[in-house]
Amino acid sequence: MDYTKCNSASDFENKFRSLLPKLEVAEKEETWQQLDTAIKNMTSLVKAGANERTTLFVPMVRRAADQINKVVASERTRLNGSGLALIEEMARRLETRFGPICELVFPTATQIVRARKQGLCDAWDELSSAQ
Repeated sequence: MDYTKCNSASDFENKFRSLLPKLEVAEKEETWQQLDTAIKNMTSLVKAGANERTTLFVPMVRRAADQINKVVASERTRLNGSGLALIEEMARRLETRFGPICELVFPTATQIVRARKQGLCDAWDELSSAQ
């Protein structure tokens, strides 16, 4: 399926629904790449203008919010980076319509960014004290 194109509301709905089962698997060594691919395909749909094709976009993303948060909260840098990229792209494309999604995904995204910042500060302190 080509996720870089979204030609209609039904095209979006079919493609989005095909991704949901791929996001519902538990994250393990054997499945994290499947989750990463599904999130990247979702990001491609957003870049293809899915949010402009249908009023179903926000409700369907709300339906997948738990799975998106699970990816964003992953300890795997590549996986949570893909999740954060999806949130960034949705915010950029939806602009003022991002509000209903923001309340679902922003707390998790903020938590991850805060943890990364703390990790960087801790590493900097270690390097500074070693000198």
